[in-house]
Amino acid sequence: VATIHDTDGATRLLSSSGGTLTLWDLAASPAALSTVTLRDTIVSAVLDGPVAFAVLVDKSLWRVDLSSATGSSTIIPLGGAPSIVARSQTAIAVADLNAEGTTRIRYFPSGDPASVASEAVFEGLATSGIAVSQDHLVVGVTFRGIVVADFSGSDPLVSVVPASNRGPVRGLAISGSELLVAGTGTLDIWNLDTRTLKRSVDLPFESTSIAAGESF
Repeated sequence: VATIHDTDGATRLLSSSGGTLTLWDLAASPAALSTVTLRDTIVSAVLDGPVAFAVLVDKSLWRVDLSSATGSSTIIPLGGAPSIVARSQTAIAVADLNAEGTTRIRYFPSGDPASVASEAVFEGLATSGIAVSQDHLVVGVTFRGIVVADFSGSDPLVSVVPASNRGPVRGLAISGSELLVAGTGTLDIWNLDTRTLKRSVDLPFESTSIAAGESF
């Protein structure tokens, strides 16, 4: 079973099956451009040009060079327990889901997880994933609702969106100033500038994940 992780918004798609990461060319018929097999199952991955960053089930983070057909991989000694990786166009965030019931967010505005991170902590576990905006926001959902870490200043600010605990969440995506929250049978669209719910749409199916472009 293959999992789709990310695209470049045009003709490249990143997927995995078990511990194998594959970069696809979608310009014509799908064709594998590069394949790399890592040491354990891949649970989260993002694509930045010809480079991918992947989190494995063993809580390790890897940099994967997909610029050639065989590719190569290097572990990033990040420490902690990386569980999720997400990106915007330039920034990357890594979330640790900690045993004590907190989510540690490490934010890398340069997109390099080997650099020094800014950090914030969410109360609760963001098990449905995190999303990163171009405005230096990292968003997750815990038992408290939608939690936003604002990394635009020198000290990260963490806040909870009022009245945002609306039930189980299957996935998050940010498009411009809109936060899309996929529930089991609903799609909620929030305005991140005003921190208010714009609208909620009933879906004719049970969602499992969500993705969005830069504008919505």
